[in-house]
Amino acid sequence: MSSELKKASVGPVFIGGILVFLLFGLLVWIWFGFAGKQDDFEKKRADARAAKLDALQKESHEKLSGYAWINKDKGIVQLPIARAQEIMLADLKAKAVQASSVKVEHPYPAGLQQAPVAAPATTGTGAPAPAASGTNAAVTTPAPSPAAAASPAPAAPAASVAATPAPATTSTPVP
Repeated sequence: MSSELKKASVGPVFIGGILVFLLFGLLVWIWFGFAGKQDDFEKKRADARAAKLDALQKESHEKLSGYAWINKDKGIVQLPIARAQEIMLADLKAKAVQASSVKVEHPYPAGLQQAPVAAPATTGTGAPAPAASGTNAAVTTPAPSPAAAASPAPAAPAASVAATPAPATTSTPVP
């Protein structure tokens, strides 16, 4: 008995590999063939957005550069921006300069306000009086004037001057 080895033929394996490769290429071609239509859809959407933007810009330009009635009964008109700036500039130049009538209030509550510092007392010689013994000297607040008494603003409590200010811990009764 002679032993014979069977030789495998390379031809059918090679042809099978080529067929698998071609089948894969066909599937990819079909897949991207349908995806190409999506590009047309995106282009249509982009064209629609561009058309809306052009219409909006045209409308804005007409409103910002044209004259129109907003309310005839009240006399409200729409002016171009450049003309409105000219009118406002002329009005501001004709206006007299005056102090502001805006009331400015103290930003802190009454208990957190610092007491006004009084001028040092002087002796008969014109020199300042010596400070009281100790590190803290009491600060006196001036008596309120009759005009200030009519003011509804609450008065700040008297405080002492210290090297390091401490937060106020007392509360003032509200009438």
